[in-house]
Amino acid sequence: TSFCASFTLPWVISQRADSGRSLEEIGGFGFFQKRLMVVLLILNIFLGVETFISVFTGLNFPHHCNTDWIIGISPNLTYEKQLNLTIPAGEDERYDSCTMFTPVDLDLETIEAYRINSTTKCNKGLVYDKPDTTSSYVTEGRVKEVQKEVLRAARVNGRTISKAVLKELETDMDPEKGPKTSDLLDIFRVSYLRKRVLIMSYLWFAASVVYYGISLNVGNFGLDIYLTQLIFGLVDIPACLGSIVLIQYFGRKKCQAASMFFTGSACLAMLAIPNDLPVAMTIVAVLGKFCSNAAFSVIYVYTPEMYPTTVRQSAVGVNNMCARLGGILAPLIRLLEVYHSAIPMVLYGTLPLIERPTLGDRRTDPSLQSDRHSVTGERIPLSRVTDTR
Repeated sequence: TSFCASFTLPWVISQRADSGRSLEEIGGFGFFQKRLMVVLLILNIFLGVETFISVFTGLNFPHHCNTDWIIGISPNLTYEKQLNLTIPAGEDERYDSCTMFTPVDLDLETIEAYRINSTTKCNKGLVYDKPDTTSSYVTEGRVKEVQKEVLRAARVNGRTISKAVLKELETDMDPEKGPKTSDLLDIFRVSYLRKRVLIMSYLWFAASVVYYGISLNVGNFGLDIYLTQLIFGLVDIPACLGSIVLIQYFGRKKCQAASMFFTGSACLAMLAIPNDLPVAMTIVAVLGKFCSNAAFSVIYVYTPEMYPTTVRQSAVGVNNMCARLGGILAPLIRLLEVYHSAIPMVLYGTLPLIERPTLGDRRTDPSLQSDRHSVTGERIPLSRVTDTR
């Protein structure tokens, strides 16, 4: 209360007729005012973020009309050729963002010979150009770009890449044998991918439910809610940093299983602590919060390594959707305490204990050996199989 009142004190003094004298008496710009100034400066940092965030959120990324109609005429068209035949270019040779050539029912040879003269507005949505990454190079079979990135990474690390390795990359990314583009349904068509998606989706769901379940329950641990929230915020720092170190020594699977186990155990242990021991209750809750944050940190590293590049974004997106569902249900589970006060914590503690990463080590689990094949069935060299211990 006194802290909040300090912000209103200068205004109260300014309303007095002898405000100048009052300020002179308490000190025109002493430690009190300097302290207020520092606090206000810190708060204004966030105001600056709010003011300038539109620079990023309102950024206009390069885009053009969706012209996949021509793919139906010639499925083997390159991306650049597709744009050249379907999108008009300006004087600066840049493709128009909101105009396309009118779709026609002609063969490719006729379109190339006579071109299309009429234009129309976009009628099937827009396509946004994404920045190129090594993953997209691999997906699209762009050998030279991948080799360039590999050489650059080796140069930064002070290493040299042999010609044999570069040749292996070129062989692996042969257009006739390399990875094909895949859609969302591929992760459910292929058995081993389907198994991974279901297991990892439950992992994300359980981690989200228990994380938000504990975080939103700070008012029920018996101590001051502001102090508890402060501790909860501080404990996230060592949880995130510590998980980075632990997965290097113990691997993803063991860290994921251990963090979820201790999170669930902490939730169930809180049921055994009497309400007249708020300190003990808060300590156990902080342990649970620490482990739940570590579980989330590990799962973000663990999950992408479980999928081939061609379906990775789609699969991780499905997993993340399940996490968001868990975040929505977490506060609703707390409403079940009207039937019995223990029900929410029982659910928060049971979900992570039921969950366990059943995906084994690639080197010893035969069920994971199928990941040496892409979703389209081609064999993937062992050098491209990621170790997900």
